[in-house]
Amino acid sequence: RGAIESAAAAGVDAAKVGAARSKLAEMEVEAVARVKGAMLSQALRRAQVGGKADLFNLARAVNEATAAGMDGDLLKAARALLGKRGDSQQQEIARLQTRLEKF
Repeated sequence: RGAIESAAAAGVDAAKVGAARSKLAEMEVEAVARVKGAMLSQALRRAQVGGKADLFNLARAVNEATAAGMDGDLLKAARALLGKRGDSQQQEIARLQTRLEKF
């Protein structure tokens, strides 16, 4: 980010600076999705053998992964586990997220 701003201040072609900013934004979104995916994977593994606290952490990881735009089998598996073993609120949220995903 700093290099892009330095290039802009130095008078580098505005189109090149704009392209660099756009690419950086894409890379940041991808990085966040990878981190959220890793967190979700870890939370799912723990929740499969753990207790209520692990299910709470899984619910949080599912919400964060959903907000980051993730989808796929890992997220579906996490929602399914919450739908089976979560408390009533976690079950309802997992059910609603699954229904919303269809739209």
